[in-house]
Amino acid sequence: MAKAKNAARQVDDFYVRLLTRGKAQEVEIGAPDTDPIARIIDAITGSIVRFVGSRAQDAELTQRLQPDRVLVRTIPPAQIGALTMWIAPRHVVAVNRGLALFLYRLARAFSPLVITRGPGDPPAPPESQAVGIIATLLDWMASPVRAPIVEDWPVGPRETRTAENFTTAAERFVVAHEIAHIQLGHLIADAAAVDLADSSPLELDTRPVSQEIQADVIGACLAIESMQNDGIDPRAAVTGIHFFLQALQLGEMLGAIHVDEAHPPAEERLKLCDDAIDQRYGSHAPLLRTWAKSTDELLGRLAAAALQERDQRRAAVAARMDEMLRTTTWRMGRREGKRDMALLKEAQSLMSQSPSAVVEALAANLLDPEAYTQLAKAARSPDALEEDDRWRRHQVAHFLARNSPAPVKRSLGVETIGG
Repeated sequence: MAKAKNAARQVDDFYVRLLTRGKAQEVEIGAPDTDPIARIIDAITGSIVRFVGSRAQDAELTQRLQPDRVLVRTIPPAQIGALTMWIAPRHVVAVNRGLALFLYRLARAFSPLVITRGPGDPPAPPESQAVGIIATLLDWMASPVRAPIVEDWPVGPRETRTAENFTTAAERFVVAHEIAHIQLGHLIADAAAVDLADSSPLELDTRPVSQEIQADVIGACLAIESMQNDGIDPRAAVTGIHFFLQALQLGEMLGAIHVDEAHPPAEERLKLCDDAIDQRYGSHAPLLRTWAKSTDELLGRLAAAALQERDQRRAAVAARMDEMLRTTTWRMGRREGKRDMALLKEAQSLMSQSPSAVVEALAANLLDPEAYTQLAKAARSPDALEEDDRWRRHQVAHFLARNSPAPVKRSLGVETIGG
């Protein structure tokens, strides 16, 4: 037990230092015993590992994929979907928590339009309702936070189960892709050789593009067959593959997920997976895609409308934030409580409409610690400082930033900036 705890501590410490470039900062690393998302990913990982192990003919592969030699972690958004590291003597699969939340809340938004309604059920809500929610989710992903910082909104139990099913099916493909890298003996970064002060998850998730293609092909089949092995309709697995890659494509469009020569775009990956399904399952392939086809059409329609609504909201909110930061006065040591609370309330309302516009406006007006110190020292007097537009904008932005949700504060670094 002590050895397992030490190994877990070693893994968590590695990711904390990796995500902070070796600096001492607070970073939330999720494990199956502390994070519900990690718990779900861990269960999926166990299912796939057992499935691969049951078919393995290679003793080395069987040993490499023992359940206790593959650990799961969730990490803050890092422009990747998932990353597998070798932290001796285990492989550690780390999943982007922001992307996982996006998958679930995206599925939760459209699930009322997917479920089959009986004679006694209320009618499905209008698509415009889902479009509005998705527009907000997309804008959060486009912000520097890169995670949908919204509370779950009320839906019925069937909608909740449907959203959970879509999400776990999508996450199965993510995990299957990572297990395929391990199974195929692909290039996986070794923690012992990593310079933590000069590395990032994105840099460590770089390998020949041919290996990414192989992992998608094998991973798609692993997702389908391991799900069927668990007694679940394989059409759900194919739907999960499509759902994940469509959601990933949205993340790429918004800059939340990175694409480069080593990371093919989601649209190409989806075609690759569909071709692999055709080759492996032949005449059964169209049947396997039955559910995915209808979801593709629905999500494509909703996403297109949501992107348009998001752009409209963003323009309006950006204009109002500019006006707010340009016209709000600020006096040193003299607070206007009623005015400040009204300002904060409006900023919170604007953030619910377009978080990216709010966060970017705050970031553009916050001074870094060095600039703030120099500005304060150069001022001839407190009155002169109050008249400086840069100082005034910073004070207003800092007030709004430090009263924002914790992930927003972290992305803006307000803990280290004077005000």
